Amino acid sequence: MTLKKIILFLSIIVIIFSTALSWFFIGTESKFLWVRYTSLSVLIVSLLSIAVFFAFKKVKFITDKNKVEKAERKLVKLLFKSFIKKINGLYFGQVKLKSVYDIPWYLVIGSKDDDVNEFLYQNRLEKLSFENEALSQTEGYLSFWVSEQIIIIQVGDKIFDNVQVHFSMWKLLIKQVRRYRPRQGINGVLSVIACDRVLSSRPLDTRKNNELIKLVVSDLENSISLSVPVYFMFSKLDSLADFVEFMNYYVEKELEHPLGFTFNKKQKKFDKEVFQKDYQNFIRHVSEKKELMLFNINEGISNSIIALPYQLNFFFKIIEEKLDEVSKDKRQSKCVWIRGAYFFSCTHSNKHYDLLSQVLATKSDLETIEPSRIGRRNKEYFVSNLINQIILPEKSIIGINKRLNVAVNIGQVMLCVSLVFGGFLLKRVFDDNWKQDKAFRQLTLHNLKIYDTDLKIVNSKPSSLENLTFVLNQSRKISIEAPTNTPWYKAISFNQNQLSNKLHDSYYSQLKAYLLPKLIEMIGSELKSSIDLSKPTKTFNILRYYMMLFNVKNRKNGELVNYINQLILNNNSLDSDGRNRFMLLVNDLFSSNFTTNFSPSKELINLARSSFDGLSRDKLIYELIKKRPEFYNRVDIRHQFGGDFNNIFNFKPHYKNYMMPLLFTKQGYKKLNINPESSLLKEQLREVNIVTNSSERVTIVELAKSSINIRKMYFSEYIEKWKDVLSNISLNKFKTSMELSYALQILRDPSRSPLNMLIEAVVENTQLAKTKASNKTVDALTKKAGAEINSMIKSNINKIKPSLAVNNAFAEYATYYSKKSTVGTIENLTKSIDSLNNDFNSLLTDENPEQVMFKYAVAHTKGSQDSIKSLSNEVKAEPDNVQRWSKSLIDQIWASVLNYGVNYSKGVWVDKVYNFYYDRIFDHFPFSPQATINVSLADFKAFFAPNGILDSYIQTYILPFSSWQGGKLQLHAYNGRILPMSQHLLDEISKYKGIEQVFFNGVSNKLNLSFQIRAKYMDSDITKFEIRGNTELFNYMNGPREWSKINWPNKADEESISFNFYKDDNRVTHDTFSSEWSVLKPLLESKWSETDDSKIQLLTYSSKGHSISLDFSSLDSNVIFAKSLFTSFSLPPKL
Repeated sequence: MTLKKIILFLSIIVIIFSTALSWFFIGTESKFLWVRYTSLSVLIVSLLSIAVFFAFKKVKFITDKNKVEKAERKLVKLLFKSFIKKINGLYFGQVKLKSVYDIPWYLVIGSKDDDVNEFLYQNRLEKLSFENEALSQTEGYLSFWVSEQIIIIQVGDKIFDNVQVHFSMWKLLIKQVRRYRPRQGINGVLSVIACDRVLSSRPLDTRKNNELIKLVVSDLENSISLSVPVYFMFSKLDSLADFVEFMNYYVEKELEHPLGFTFNKKQKKFDKEVFQKDYQNFIRHVSEKKELMLFNINEGISNSIIALPYQLNFFFKIIEEKLDEVSKDKRQSKCVWIRGAYFFSCTHSNKHYDLLSQVLATKSDLETIEPSRIGRRNKEYFVSNLINQIILPEKSIIGINKRLNVAVNIGQVMLCVSLVFGGFLLKRVFDDNWKQDKAFRQLTLHNLKIYDTDLKIVNSKPSSLENLTFVLNQSRKISIEAPTNTPWYKAISFNQNQLSNKLHDSYYSQLKAYLLPKLIEMIGSELKSSIDLSKPTKTFNILRYYMMLFNVKNRKNGELVNYINQLILNNNSLDSDGRNRFMLLVNDLFSSNFTTNFSPSKELINLARSSFDGLSRDKLIYELIKKRPEFYNRVDIRHQFGGDFNNIFNFKPHYKNYMMPLLFTKQGYKKLNINPESSLLKEQLREVNIVTNSSERVTIVELAKSSINIRKMYFSEYIEKWKDVLSNISLNKFKTSMELSYALQILRDPSRSPLNMLIEAVVENTQLAKTKASNKTVDALTKKAGAEINSMIKSNINKIKPSLAVNNAFAEYATYYSKKSTVGTIENLTKSIDSLNNDFNSLLTDENPEQVMFKYAVAHTKGSQDSIKSLSNEVKAEPDNVQRWSKSLIDQIWASVLNYGVNYSKGVWVDKVYNFYYDRIFDHFPFSPQATINVSLADFKAFFAPNGILDSYIQTYILPFSSWQGGKLQLHAYNGRILPMSQHLLDEISKYKGIEQVFFNGVSNKLNLSFQIRAKYMDSDITKFEIRGNTELFNYMNGPREWSKINWPNKADEESISFNFYKDDNRVTHDTFSSEWSVLKPLLESKWSETDDSKIQLLTYSSKGHSISLDFSSLDSNVIFAKSLFTSFSLPPKL
């Protein structure tokens, strides 16, 4: 067995152990349950792979073209198998062979002409014979020789004959040796070669023979991973001239000893020098022996005795060259281990070779004669003890393959451990199975006693649904805990499943006996309530479910279970846990496809039928179709609107109808077949007829009419569903400009735009009818109906296409989505959004986005053809809902632009307007009468004059979004939005306009106020009042009340002005005012009040207990000059 096979065998054992451990220690409830099935799968795949591999190899071998070789290989395998079987029963000495390693194995290679058989026979080995006649005639392949101490495998000439080798058969031989002796293979190789072959072979043949020996030995060593000792046996030594004559004078015992040379055990490479020394010593010994023989022989024999040492010298040189060539390796990395060279003769050669004469003739340029022939002599030389004295003592020299030996030992240990563990595991499994079965039986008996007690209570008096659920659930637990289909390795007996089956049957019987009547009672009660409430559609559906309880053929378990679940939920008779347990019982009941002996209440059925007599049969059919499982399932249509739908759009709060029934989608429409010949329509009509107790026979005319009516109802509701969806979709309110920019980036890309996908989904799901469809179906129907359909019905069927109503209802979306519209398309809208996205991004990424946004907004108010304007124009050609979404987008874009613009104008307001106002005008006279600091006329003029600070701001930042109307600033709406500005600021700007009109006449930058005053009344003790600057400006002496005109500012009065009261000629008061505001300051500090004339203000000037009332009226202005014109003016810090 090779290392690969051992590793494969060990791997399979490990996988089997792992699988067994996983199935033993991992329970069915463990989270690592997958490990069990994974290990089992790996084991099955591994075994199948091995089986397929060997099956493939077998098929490949069978299909081999060389059938002869196939037969030879089979024969060799059979030989080895028979040989192993035979030696297992043999006794070697007094001991029976227990292991193939108890006795050494050797290979003998050579030809039959090299006296191999005689060599083995002379060494007292016995050739094994087989009972099979075919095996007895296999000497050409293999022969097996045995003795009490050794086994020798003789390689036949058909495999190796010193001339050629059959490589495939040689490899098979090695494979068989490795199979039966994997740890060691062969103890050694005996190469038998006849001396006459060595002496007579041509140099080319000699080299070929050397290479063959080297090749087969190297192949053997590589296969068993050990260095194999090779013993060269040179037979027919008597073919050497002068040998027989010389050896005849040896003692018989000397001729039995082996003749040859055994090399150093530690020196595996052949050493020529050592060999030379050895054979020179032998020749010297022969020479010494020769001298003794010469005194006792005749003259004729003495020539041979003298010549033999020289013959041997030449012969050993030839042997030396052969051994050296066999030992050498071209790569110098490995050599053949030549353990020794030995010489013998067991059958006498008819030829002898005179090497001495041949060498002398060659050197003297003389001719040689042919080898002489000699007669046979029945004598053997140096052969009988070769194996016993040379080979057997070295049987352990080769050792064993340690790696394979360890692997085999480990495999044997693991096999033993696996057997022991398998036995333990089997015992443990059976013990556990027995304990589990015993515990189950005890628990079952205990639970059955409790269940019997509870069942008696239920039978003794009416029980609530909760109690019934609890009791039946106890029975269910017993049934579930009963082991079913127990695998053989967990079974205790062959009848173990019978108890489980009985428990299951008992459980289902109890469901029929107790649960079914309860369901009949519940649904019957619900049916009565529906009849009392006069709900015909609901009554029909409940009656349908009620009748299903008694009719297995028409029962639809899924619908019935769903209805019962909804009924329990609506009645609120059980809590959530109780409802779940109850529904488990219901599912078990209906999964058993039970038949019942209960009968329905005919009175209740007739009463229910009478309640929906006037209900349209087609409507009932339509309701049944909608509730079918294949159509009732809901589809989240948001998935059709793209992954970015929620980033752009939203549904109104609490709206859930985007979970659309499948029936109202294109997919459901394709599934729905309510043609007159459809099986669905016939089935539902038959079901309605069963419930209504109508005739089950249906004519084609009835089917055609029902088909048309149901189609109308279906397509009408189809339209409502999709219009409802579209009307409840709104564009998101984006909180920041970044979110708005991201939304534009999404909308500009047609491949991901949810707007495109939304319209595409609407078109896909609402364009149902093919306008150019043929009328083959209608024609076929007409032909089938025959005489039952008159010409009017036929024409109506051809004319009516209800699905066109859906097409027409959403035709504007289809037209808009297509590229054929001349008014507007989704493609144009996308281009407009793309342009808007580019503009908006460029504005946002500017160094000063607020400033450029403001300029963009101003340009837009002036009618520039910007991207917002382009999108607004495109919106006009859009469908209503698309217009709504587009307008919302435009509104948010415009709002963002305005907000940026207002932020910019706020900064300008604070920097250029409000800071100036706060520092130089606010809390200054005349805007604050009690202020000690006056507003300088230069600041007043710079701030209030036309094109001044305030006016410039208004012109630049406010008037583009507003206009003056009636002296007030009126904001205009652009794209539905006005400038986000406070009303307080607008009011103050209107007041500013009054100041500008009074002091600058609204057109001039020159400060010019013309007003007139006249006395109204004066204290009686005062005779005169005057206002004087450098000249007299006003004078009153209790005379006529005339108007006096005063112009301000007046350079002559800028230095000082005085207000004086006189009694006769005495000046009783003298108030002097030095200010740029001159005459206005005391007047504004006076008390002001209104008069009947709106253009005239009454002011009362007082000084030291004296007073005068004056009428005040401004000239050249429609604005009323009053003190409040200043005191009420107050600009806010923020817009």
